[in-house]
Amino acid sequence: MKKRNTTLWSLTLLACLFGAQVFAQVNVNMGFNNGQQTFTVNPAGSTFNFYDNGGPGGNYPNNQNNATSITTFAPSFNPNNKIRANFVSHNTESNFDALYIYDAPNTASGQFNSGNGAPIGGATPGGYWGTVLTGQQFQASPANASGALTFSFISDGSVTFSGWQATISEVLVQTCQLTAPLT
Repeated sequence: MKKRNTTLWSLTLLACLFGAQVFAQVNVNMGFNNGQQTFTVNPAGSTFNFYDNGGPGGNYPNNQNNATSITTFAPSFNPNNKIRANFVSHNTESNFDALYIYDAPNTASGQFNSGNGAPIGGATPGGYWGTVLTGQQFQASPANASGALTFSFISDGSVTFSGWQATISEVLVQTCQLTAPLT
């Protein structure tokens, strides 16, 4: 009996740490100057392949405005869950075309600041350009009650690159009450 209880306790711990997930994938392109678009990760465990406006096979277009090219990803129904973005690739024109990332459901606050200055030609400082995001991960913080991540993008009037691909997923926050194994 003692071994069975220890095994059950171990399985409960593993389920709390890793959870069981079934994934469905959806492709989403950054909007092009059409305001904010919001996607909910539903059902929980689904993933999005998030691309620049050119999609997986093309370059992003010129003249995107970061005030009107905004995409938000929100978690499903559990308010404790958080959105995570893993950048598979990132290639934008340095000093001119910038991707902004916010730990919030909009662009009003919570910017993950790159340390870059303002892109030449306008917009605010703190956007990511070049190839720096490849292999990087961002996750909504515990202080972010919405659990959402928001992205905005600006490009100038000439020269475009391949853009980015990020995998967007929901971190399934589980609360488990673990007790010592029965003896």
